[in-house]
Amino acid sequence: PAPAAPARNDTRWYIGGTALFKVGMESLGLAVPLIALVVFGQATWAAMMAMGWGVSQIIGSSVGGGLLDRRPPAKVLAWTMGLQALSVTALLGLFVAQSAFGIPLAQPIAVLALHMVTGILAGVADTARQVIPPALVGDEGQALKVFNSKVHVAYEFAGVAGALLAGLLIKTVGVVFVLALHPPAYLLAAWAFSRLKLAP
Repeated sequence: PAPAAPARNDTRWYIGGTALFKVGMESLGLAVPLIALVVFGQATWAAMMAMGWGVSQIIGSSVGGGLLDRRPPAKVLAWTMGLQALSVTALLGLFVAQSAFGIPLAQPIAVLALHMVTGILAGVADTARQVIPPALVGDEGQALKVFNSKVHVAYEFAGVAGALLAGLLIKTVGVVFVLALHPPAYLLAAWAFSRLKLAP
């Protein structure tokens, strides 16, 4: 049965969280391939990063299905967003530590490993994000279609804004430090998603 009409705040939190995470996702999506090409100077590693991301998302989606059978989707989504912020902070930390202390931590294999950890978490988060709209507005076709269209508009606008902001940061601070856009965006998204009050 369809749930009662959702609180306006819940739909706003969901749309806002979606826009925030998309802004952060653009910085990661632009930065990692450029790091492989510009910092490591190897197209092979750029291909490895892309392949690792795809494989890790498949793993995450598989894990996410089982996890969502046992945990509320809003909590799963909020936690995985927060953990992605931590994994990208760790990725940025490799380069900061190498620059500050001369310790060669930012090796391609280490970057790939952290990128895949982030990808697994992203796969879980995407699975959780897909099951929330019917819980918010019901699975009646028209209401769900209208809500999904609003989410899609916010997602696309945020994607454009995130790409422009990431491009500006790449021009001003370089390809590595554009990663700093990701953690705050994802932590804010995690907070927004944690505000959702879905029926058990």
